[in-house]
Amino acid sequence: MGFFDDISKKVSETTSSINEKTNKMAKESKLKKTLSENDTKVEKMYGELGKTVLAKRNNKDDVMKAINDCVDKIEEIKNENEKIREEILLLNNKKKCTNCSAEIDAQAAFCPECGKEQIKVEPKKEEPEEEKIPEGKMKCSGCGEIIETKYTFCPLCGAKNEPPAVEGEVVDNK
Repeated sequence: MGFFDDISKKVSETTSSINEKTNKMAKESKLKKTLSENDTKVEKMYGELGKTVLAKRNNKDDVMKAINDCVDKIEEIKNENEKIREEILLLNNKKKCTNCSAEIDAQAAFCPECGKEQIKVEPKKEEPEEEKIPEGKMKCSGCGEIIETKYTFCPLCGAKNEPPAVEGEVVDNK
């Protein structure tokens, strides 16, 4: 049975890894789409600004107000885009150097381009999902592997186990 358990475990790990990568790619694609949409908005705003200035060229106060309003909106979008770019870098375990803006590993203590010491960035850790224990099985209190409830002792690590009060209970994977 151990051989099939090993295969099952490897398949489960591979599936989990593929799901994580797929979710990361989907999130990155969504962020890149937002960046593109924001860039399109800014380009439209530049065009609208030119039209507004031309239409209000005789009233300098109206022109300046229109320019300031438009510039404020453009800056807001550009700031949002910068945050999105940082989030994309973090998804890829990267960050920008605080000195030269080179793209570097998120855990780098020093920039390999300019040598400047970096602020430590903690990688985003996703909360572990709750694990559904199949009926007739339990999680070993010693090694954490899923074993049959009929076992008093884990066949993998030898730890003594008590069967769960309710079969099929949901346990936290922490």
